[in-house]
Amino acid sequence: MFRFVIGLLIVLLSILPIPAAQAQEIEIQEAPKPVLVNSEPITAGAVMREYAWDVTGGPAKVYVIEVDLKNPHVQIEVIPGSGKITQRLNVSAMAKNTGAVAAVNGDFFNTQGEGAPIGPMVTAGRLISSPAKLTGIYALGITADRKAHIDSFFFDGKVTAPNGKEFELSGLNKTIYWEEPAGIHSHADKLHLYNDMWGGKTRGHDSYTTPTEMLIDKGKVVDIVQGQYFDFPVPEGMLILRGHGRAASFLVENFKVGDPVDIKYSLEPARNWSMIVGGHALLVDEGKRVPYTKDISALGGVRARTAAGVSKDGSVLYLVGVEGRTANSKGLTLSNLSIFFETIGAWRAVNLDGGGSTTMVSRPLGEWNTTRVFAPEQANERFVVNAIGIFSSAPQGKLQGILLDGEKVLLIGEEAFYSIKAYDEFFNPVDASALPVNWSTSGPAGIMEQNRFTAKEPGLSEITARSGSITAKLPVEVIGKRGISSFTLSGTLGQVVQGSEAPLNLTLNTVSGKSRKIPAHLVDWQFYGVKGRVSEQGVLTIQDSGSSDYGFVVARYQGFSAPLALQFAGEKLLESFAALQQLSYQGHPAEVQGQLRLAADPQGTNAQVARLDYNFVNAAGTSAAYVRFNNGDGLSLDGNAQALLIDVYGNNSGEWLRAELQDGAGTVHRVDLAQRVNWSGWRTLQVDLKTASYTHPLVLKRIYPVVPEDQRGQRPLQGALYFKNLKLKFDSSPVTSQAPRRTLVLTVGQKELAIDGHVREMDVAPVIVNGRTLVPVRFISEALNSQVLWNGEARNATVIQGKRWIDLWPGDDIMVVDGQRVDLDVAPQLMNGRTMLPLRAVAQALDLTVHWDPATHQITLR
Repeated sequence: MFRFVIGLLIVLLSILPIPAAQAQEIEIQEAPKPVLVNSEPITAGAVMREYAWDVTGGPAKVYVIEVDLKNPHVQIEVIPGSGKITQRLNVSAMAKNTGAVAAVNGDFFNTQGEGAPIGPMVTAGRLISSPAKLTGIYALGITADRKAHIDSFFFDGKVTAPNGKEFELSGLNKTIYWEEPAGIHSHADKLHLYNDMWGGKTRGHDSYTTPTEMLIDKGKVVDIVQGQYFDFPVPEGMLILRGHGRAASFLVENFKVGDPVDIKYSLEPARNWSMIVGGHALLVDEGKRVPYTKDISALGGVRARTAAGVSKDGSVLYLVGVEGRTANSKGLTLSNLSIFFETIGAWRAVNLDGGGSTTMVSRPLGEWNTTRVFAPEQANERFVVNAIGIFSSAPQGKLQGILLDGEKVLLIGEEAFYSIKAYDEFFNPVDASALPVNWSTSGPAGIMEQNRFTAKEPGLSEITARSGSITAKLPVEVIGKRGISSFTLSGTLGQVVQGSEAPLNLTLNTVSGKSRKIPAHLVDWQFYGVKGRVSEQGVLTIQDSGSSDYGFVVARYQGFSAPLALQFAGEKLLESFAALQQLSYQGHPAEVQGQLRLAADPQGTNAQVARLDYNFVNAAGTSAAYVRFNNGDGLSLDGNAQALLIDVYGNNSGEWLRAELQDGAGTVHRVDLAQRVNWSGWRTLQVDLKTASYTHPLVLKRIYPVVPEDQRGQRPLQGALYFKNLKLKFDSSPVTSQAPRRTLVLTVGQKELAIDGHVREMDVAPVIVNGRTLVPVRFISEALNSQVLWNGEARNATVIQGKRWIDLWPGDDIMVVDGQRVDLDVAPQLMNGRTMLPLRAVAQALDLTVHWDPATHQITLR
């Protein structure tokens, strides 16, 4: 019991009180203020506003759905997961299932519990969940007269037996928690009520309280079970009273089958509530930020955030989502979240469930479906207990406007097709397919034929679409080399082995501040130290790593380079999957159907690979289809291996693919090969074998797709996966960005170059041009243990040192360092057949220090 109490206290740490001095965050960032960067209607009465804010923790992007409750066409409602409490779902699916035009995640919940909100919940005027008995907890509510309030809520209830005896009713549809301030168990010696909105078979389940339950239909007792749960969810229209200890005795001693049951309960404050969703502590009160009064040990730091605020008169609702832990936005502290609400004029604001649960979806103007406004902290949306949905009842109105849809940044020679979206006077989407459209363009960057724009040269053009009297314009920028600020090539490669495949991503950022993902087929590809190819879909295949420990794959556009350093490693083939002698199939549970068999490579290579067919349709609960190694005994893995690799052919079906390892201590570890099989074709997946929690030696027992019970309907229940080339990967020496340090001494006008005191002669002496020293690139680079490549056709010099890749062009006053543009005071030049580079710029790119002696015109590099 002690272990249970400690574990539960840890899980619910975020809702326990601590002294205010401990709860406050020290860091408060007053300036600069949030800046409104975009505002767009969602529907009649609801607007999406985007703010940018530079705070101490880094840049933050804050999104506010501002709802005008005076507008009769907009409604706010609480969405309960998949329809009932305990049935969690992600916010995107909740919005799609209910037709919401926008939504954010709602209440806090015990992630280890049954999936019930901590606070109160009212949906469509019906009380679904009572508030927990916790101090300093607030909730957002909207009344039938369309006024928003943030209040503390309290539940009161009692159950009366036919003989007149009464017992306090402690809650409605609640999972276990610890009451405050007494710190007692919520269900010990307590009576709780559950209705048909509770979807689970257990009610307040833990190892501490053994339930006695009474089933009620139409106000009368149907059945009573002692020391156990009814083995079914609450039937439609019925109720279950769950008692423990004194409450269980009250049920058993005062009721029998057929007796009437009088149940009364109420919620305070007693207003005509149409919806209520629970929250946490206040952020703002009476228009001013307030110290956070609850424990922040699980809530503090710079995170994604979800919160709600209301205006003084209750007519405006602010639903706030803060993007967190992404490249674009670090997130906010709770202190800064309070400042934000104060800045936008909220009268009262409450913190909702944030961090990994934070999700906001919205319907963009002119579109029919909602999309995520920003990425969650983790790879996929978290399943949560409820969401706050925004719904529109606006009728179809007259056409109000059109929007142009298409790329705003194009590469020379690229063709792009444009379309229009349309919306009416209530900001409902309108089917634009039947609207007549006239297309035109202005500016020198390209030409327009119907809705197709062809980029011809660097510059700006403006595309115009006209439908009747309504016009939409879209500026388009065609980018040349000098319009690029950075060009980034990335991929989940790390150390690669021959034959491995990995998808690559190309991102181009412009000098004008725009950003775009670039398709692989629009660039030229270069390989150094490795042989490979990149498909039109952007998949890199390593064909031969040669004898080097590292190499580069480089994407080039107009010569501007985006390099990606590749670290090679050794490999050992464990299983080719070309035969099945040591492999076997097993389904779980028994109703799972499937088989493991040999099949032709679906990519058409004529090779034999393993095909796993699975069918979970007729199975209940969590279902899996196992590929077992050595008929269940498993494969022993070399303790020196860094990682386990396997090639998997997917069909973009979304399977959750896992591997099961058993370590030397007998502990079973289930690890993800892929959280979602979201690709088509072959892909090499990797499992890290050097995790600290593993006790070697390791044994690979099986790999398998799995569908947990709570994700049925979110993942495929039948399909096929193909496997080949199970390998171990071994480490090699790391590639660094620097070669061993040397000291170089040279003098302007002289051909002598001293390397660590040893003198050699160059064929071109350093010179000074416009106050900058130019040096022969090949001599200096080789003296620094760098490699120099010269492309005569492109008139391009490349300097390579470790993972550093530098490109320069004679006569061009920019250079590119690891895909980043660097402006030069003096352009490289060709002199006496040698490429002369600006010394200081190249030295800084190689992390060297330069000392200039004006008296002797001597330069020292270290």
